[in-house]
Amino acid sequence: QGGALEIESLDAEGMGGRVEATGRVNGRAARFDGVLMDGDLAKVLEGTSGLGQQTLLPRHVRGRVWAEGTVSHVFDRQGTAPWDADVRVRMEQLELIGFELLQEIPEVLESERKYRLIADAQDLRRRLKRVRFEPVDAQVELERGVITLAPVEVRSDAMDVGVEGWYRMEGPMDFTLDFALRDLKSGEGEFGPMEEDGLGHRFFLAIGGTLEDPEFGYDRRAHQEHRREERQGAWDRLRGAITGDPVPPEENASGSRDAGTSTIPRRWRRATRA
Repeated sequence: QGGALEIESLDAEGMGGRVEATGRVNGRAARFDGVLMDGDLAKVLEGTSGLGQQTLLPRHVRGRVWAEGTVSHVFDRQGTAPWDADVRVRMEQLELIGFELLQEIPEVLESERKYRLIADAQDLRRRLKRVRFEPVDAQVELERGVITLAPVEVRSDAMDVGVEGWYRMEGPMDFTLDFALRDLKSGEGEFGPMEEDGLGHRFFLAIGGTLEDPEFGYDRRAHQEHRREERQGAWDRLRGAITGDPVPPEENASGSRDAGTSTIPRRWRRATRA
């Protein structure tokens, strides 16, 4: 149609799972809308060349992944990655094994004499060598070589952490981690204050630099924004109690009511192995 190739149905095995998609290809670009069902996360990293990075490798991850969204390729794009994507992702049975970037968090705290923030730096370092996660739901966007992660809450046996930020493929990154580490000490840390929010002491860590050479620091802006949101939430709850109009349950950072218990959409289950 008009020099374009219409793909009405694509059904194939790939990346350790099953891919279903529709698409359109013309002389300028290709666009696909589809789902990946019950894929292998390590094979997804292999199949996408690590999304332009060599820090998080297939040997570091285990887990199953489901994804749904749009992927496009611009044939004549110069200077940046030709791929764009906007994808909703769910990961289950997720593990990070021997991921060096995680190991750097307690090392930085300890080397900079910030180790008093945590009750046992050696125990934290041991637990970060192999981290098992509860199911994770996330929205990921790739546009002109920049990968953006919408705010998401990640729960694991080592720490519960909120994550958001962006990463330029083969370039800089800017992420904020706010976590309620179960063995954080209370009080004022040298990186900044740790705030009690009912879930434990929250600490805001900025990660910049590159994946190969990360830089850590206290994220004051994120901390202040969190304080504003907490005050507004308290006021809304008080107003609701007075007016008799209760505020709906607070959504978590991923935008769902409970990321740990959300279910895989029914259509994603078709290819799930018994």
